[in-house]
Amino acid sequence: MCSIVEESVESVDHLFVICRVASDVWYHICRWLGWELVLPRNLLVLLHGLVSLGSKRMDILRFTIVWLAIVWSI
Repeated sequence: MCSIVEESVESVDHLFVICRVASDVWYHICRWLGWELVLPRNLLVLLHGLVSLGSKRMDILRFTIVWLAIVWSI
């Protein structure tokens, strides 16, 4: 069971994306950045989605850093 909300089986995807607390973090950060976000059910799909927003190497690096910072914070 998830130790945060005690509702679901604990997994990587649940802890970092699906969990109510984690999804709130993603939504608030993305709103702050001015992005609309529909959360996927998989952490790596979320990373791929964010990285694909960038067209230049520096943009891809920035989106990767944002993803890493959020995951670290959660």
